[in-house]
Amino acid sequence: MYFFIPRSPERVRNPHLRAKLAETLEALVPIQKSKNSSELLSVPQVNLFNRQSAFLQHKVAPAYLPQALLQLFVDIEFTGHSMQFEQKFGYRHHMYSVLKFMWQEDDYKASLMKMGEEAADEKKKKTAIPLFLRFLNLLINDSTFLLDEALQFMAALKKLQAEKDSGDWESLTEQAQQQKQQEMQHTSGMARSHNILANETVRALSYITADIKQPFLIGCMVRRTADMLNYFLLRLVGPKMGELKAKNLSEFHFKPQKLVSDIIDIYLNLGEQDSFCKAVASDKRSYSPNLFKQSERVLKLIGRPSSVIFRLSELADRVNEFAQQDEEDDLIDPPEEFLDPITNTLMTDPVILTTSSKIVDRSTICRHLLSDQTDPFNRSPLTLDMLKPHDELRTKILAWMAEMKALGKR
Repeated sequence: MYFFIPRSPERVRNPHLRAKLAETLEALVPIQKSKNSSELLSVPQVNLFNRQSAFLQHKVAPAYLPQALLQLFVDIEFTGHSMQFEQKFGYRHHMYSVLKFMWQEDDYKASLMKMGEEAADEKKKKTAIPLFLRFLNLLINDSTFLLDEALQFMAALKKLQAEKDSGDWESLTEQAQQQKQQEMQHTSGMARSHNILANETVRALSYITADIKQPFLIGCMVRRTADMLNYFLLRLVGPKMGELKAKNLSEFHFKPQKLVSDIIDIYLNLGEQDSFCKAVASDKRSYSPNLFKQSERVLKLIGRPSSVIFRLSELADRVNEFAQQDEEDDLIDPPEEFLDPITNTLMTDPVILTTSSKIVDRSTICRHLLSDQTDPFNRSPLTLDMLKPHDELRTKILAWMAEMKALGKR
């Protein structure tokens, strides 16, 4: 039942029930951890053996269960319920334990790796967006939202703690003091829950990128992956990191050093590819060479091996080279017709949206279609196979780029 129902809306239409089945599946995972610590729960050996047998000896499970889990992860993005936005994070919380278990078992991991390879297959992406790519898109969306919210709640919590400790509350009326206390309790609870979920999503990205890289490097994913990493590294090690240092961090499951370590692992997992380094360097909002220097201090403080710190230093040098090249490129303004109307950046693979006749870069529209399969200009239904390559414009752009390079301007 668990192999098919989670991914079969035609069998079970209620997405909440399907999500509950995933929660039940988590309870059957052979190795369980307590909710408030990393200590393993005491599981009788006979029960552990039976659980392992169910997962590891079932011939069908490794082939179908990973796909079923990711399909449900994607499907609950829209539950049709007024509380769907917050609910989906709670539902996915249970899926992370199952996903982590799968990643540690060869047969399950092989199925996930195969899905990752298919997600990077250019031929398959021309007709439909692969399930694994849609899963990664939502995982990055969740990471971005949850960690950003968690950091905002930590900053608000520190401010409330400082007000209380300074005696500012004493001058307030009794009712106002009660309101402040309620605000602190609410902020504490929200910080705790968002930190727990954010830690899970970042950790998942860390171990996934260790083995599956190509889907993160394609045009519609590489820039947003780099932007997300840069933004959060800036928040965690940048000049405003002191705003997050509330009292009793562990009480709220806020682990800034562990977050920095996991984020750096993602950088290193993807950092051998020029496309990723270039995307990191081109982020004008958050990137600066100091980010990696400040991160090195954190890694040394928590005792990461010198080999990791050396690799980070090498990555920093490579990214800095691309950043310097970007500064030179910024001096040249491309012709207006070469610019993507959505991102206002130079197109390299222009396509025509057949539903509106608008011209955008393929990476831009693919990124949009990961979450919303409509034309962004008129909301008409739009799929990948409806995009028409604009070969004539692409030839002009490549010729202009070659000319600028020959003149030493690009």
